[in-house]
Amino acid sequence: MLLENITKQKVVYIIMFHLLLGVLFNLSNLFLDLWYYGCALWAISNLLSQQNRNEIAASASFYFVGLEVVSRMVQGNVPWEGVKYIVILFLFLGKSLSNKKSENNQGTIIYFLLLIPSIFITDYPNFEAFKQQISFNISGPLCLLVTTIYFTGRTYSVNQLKSMMLLCILPILATCMVIALRIPSFSEIKFQDAANFQLSGGFGPNQVASIMGFGLVIMFFSFFLAISVTGLRWLDITISIALFIFCTINFSRGGLFTAIISTFLGALVWNRYSVSQKKGTFFLGLSVAVLSTVILFNYIDAFTGNTLSQRYAGSTSKKDARYEQFGSGVSGRDVLILSDLDIFKNNPVMGIGMGMTLYQHAKYMDKQIASHTEITRLLSEHGSMGLAALILLLSNPIRSFRRTPDFYKRLFLVMFTSYALICTTHAAMRLAMMGFGYGIAFMNIIPRRRDERDPVADYQAQSLIWNQYEEGILTS
Repeated sequence: MLLENITKQKVVYIIMFHLLLGVLFNLSNLFLDLWYYGCALWAISNLLSQQNRNEIAASASFYFVGLEVVSRMVQGNVPWEGVKYIVILFLFLGKSLSNKKSENNQGTIIYFLLLIPSIFITDYPNFEAFKQQISFNISGPLCLLVTTIYFTGRTYSVNQLKSMMLLCILPILATCMVIALRIPSFSEIKFQDAANFQLSGGFGPNQVASIMGFGLVIMFFSFFLAISVTGLRWLDITISIALFIFCTINFSRGGLFTAIISTFLGALVWNRYSVSQKKGTFFLGLSVAVLSTVILFNYIDAFTGNTLSQRYAGSTSKKDARYEQFGSGVSGRDVLILSDLDIFKNNPVMGIGMGMTLYQHAKYMDKQIASHTEITRLLSEHGSMGLAALILLLSNPIRSFRRTPDFYKRLFLVMFTSYALICTTHAAMRLAMMGFGYGIAFMNIIPRRRDERDPVADYQAQSLIWNQYEEGILTS
């Protein structure tokens, strides 16, 4: 697997190289194009030649998920949904070439199939609009489906997981560099209680915060397992601070709030299911991390003239009085959510068709705008079938959590499915990260040491893993 067992010195060099890539991406999108397509061709070539023996499909997918935001930010000559489809291609090829038996994914397959009928009841003004909207709306669920099918039943060691997480972090650091280079002088920055494009590289703050929050969840997951993504603790801490700053400073609340919720849920799982004898040390470290986060947030808030705290307290400068029939003070996504529910109420069986809310929202707002909340989008566009799909989407991780005896998988499952699902409430499936983050959570993880395993479930878990190795389901 890529970057597995790499030396600490080489990790530092690779991180420095990606910071340099950020500089080059900012200079010209030509560098982004060359890097993007070069990496894609290299990955596909190795996939075909090695038959995915070294999990190139998984490694490349983690990397491209981290690369998506910066590819959009610098306006590279990459299709807008290109990362989703290339991740789908990697994992489809990897699954086909590895010739391993599939686990039971009926729930996810049915979820996806329930979304198909709404395609046939759409009423787009022309074929080009039909093609764009279907591609835009189906790519996220398809990425979720293929990722879940690929990773369910596959087992990875902690070192393999570390290498995949590092591969995702690297292009996110390049994104941080691009943003840093695009920040104007302090006198030119306009701090206000709304998302700030000046501090998000000129690109959508919500998507930037979402991918930065994903990086934070990766770093906190590694903290919970007392492992280092980079192999150097000081470097892990530095990266975490950078991710927190760039997640927060753009005034988009979704990424940070979601990362905090996922981390909190992870702490609950750790406290309930970990058999570690070092719980005191863990909670001391967690307390220090929380205190440091509060101090850093206050420092950033002071830098913004306290407008950041106003923003996180719920203040917004984007009030919309046109939707007062649904309550006072609603604005932005609230309007979209309530309009989606209104559409569902009027079209409860089949919905209005995939992507058609883009046009229907114009009745409630001043312009055409796509849904930002996947939950209500499923209801408004797919009707009762969307409701059934939503139930399957939520029940799959719950069922998997109850069935697995392994603490590592439970922790990974809770943190990453919660982050992916909560992100869809404020960013729908704008990024490949949402569907990918959901799907990877169903992998199996081999504990490093016997004392980290649940002694009650140890025999059962190891017997299951051994049987799956013999049947060829799991990877070595």
